[in-house]
Amino acid sequence: MPPYLSVMTEITAPIGPVLFLDHIADGAMHLSALFIMPKGDAPAPVATDTGQIAPQPLAEYDRATIWRARFALP
Repeated sequence: MPPYLSVMTEITAPIGPVLFLDHIADGAMHLSALFIMPKGDAPAPVATDTGQIAPQPLAEYDRATIWRARFALP
């Protein structure tokens, strides 16, 4: 394994949420919230006016998992 991969997956504390604008449609902003969590940990659901959005795993590494929650805001 290249040395930079082991450095990239070293994580001791959660990172996020990092918000991204996916697109705008039908008068709403469609966003993604990304979280980088230590392996075995999961982020809390994202609370919106329409309810709780459970993040889904997006990518897994030896010691970290990247999670994404997608939602829309008016």
